[in-house]
Amino acid sequence: MDTFGPGSKDETVVSEFAKIEKVLPGMISEVMARQALEPKTLDLPKTTKAQREELCRRVAKAMCFDFDKGRMDMSDGHPWCTTASDDSRFTVDYIGDNFLEAVMTTAHEGWHGRYAQNLPAEWRHQPAGGDLGGSMQESMSQIGELYAGRSPAFFRFLEREAREVFNLPDDKALSAENLQRYLTRVKPSLIRIYADEVTYPAHIILHSKLERAIIEGNLDIKDYETAFNDGMRALLGIVPSNPREGCGQDVHIPCGMIGYKPDYLISRFVLTQLAAAACSDRPDMEQEFADGDFTKAVHILDDWLRENVQSKGSLLTFDDLLVRATGKKLNAQYYLEDLSERYLGKPRRADMS
Repeated sequence: MDTFGPGSKDETVVSEFAKIEKVLPGMISEVMARQALEPKTLDLPKTTKAQREELCRRVAKAMCFDFDKGRMDMSDGHPWCTTASDDSRFTVDYIGDNFLEAVMTTAHEGWHGRYAQNLPAEWRHQPAGGDLGGSMQESMSQIGELYAGRSPAFFRFLEREAREVFNLPDDKALSAENLQRYLTRVKPSLIRIYADEVTYPAHIILHSKLERAIIEGNLDIKDYETAFNDGMRALLGIVPSNPREGCGQDVHIPCGMIGYKPDYLISRFVLTQLAAAACSDRPDMEQEFADGDFTKAVHILDDWLRENVQSKGSLLTFDDLLVRATGKKLNAQYYLEDLSERYLGKPRRADMS
């Protein structure tokens, strides 16, 4: 774990993941029951690859990605981002006609690149000039995708841009309300990278448990598929029909990337703490994300992250940086409060605001 997230501790993963696992099945059921009473989500319009690329480019530009120091390309493979010196490049995959998947990939991978662009240039060739590892990398990408990219201002921005790019000024499916319902629909699914925001933690909790069991010698690799299927049944009520949609869907174990998977969920804890701290420091940002201008709001967020997180490179430890930026140590309760507020309409506790 320390290879991918310097300073990461297994005991932290175990304790914080346990908080999520305890309430997750009930939360999933409650959210699905609540959403069943909402208006039906309208199907998205068919679009061309060229249209999706143009929309994604507009989204990346609005979300502060500096095209003078990087580029975006469309691909039919797994999306990724990499950086060499001042050159950050990311790809966006084609997912049939679902342009929203491409848009969210842009927000995610683009903010991986933006993190690199905001690292301290004067430290570029020193160890302290690099990023702070997997958990911080993923939190930077996901604060773009799951915080800025789930805000009311974003959906209004996206509606306007999509109508113009697709030349569909009257299509009801492109309304901000429908786009938001589409992206926040909760339903258990087999593939981790396409899981909705509420069921996603179940995938990481299961993968992490099985990785730990293999390393500790409590699970033989020949029994991995059976254990994986049993875990999916227990956590999400669905069972893969083959390894491709089950235990073999990710590269992490066959590639030896044991210990990286927890970063995908730890990062969501981090992003909610960072977002809460940013809102406290910059209340105008929170207001803009709610009912104002998306581009203005995301620039305020970008400035705050650069000042309080990204400009520090890896000079501080993960724990020290999080405490300096938010005033508190890692706490999964922020994440649970955030999901409950947005998906169940439950106000977060005063000490979590």
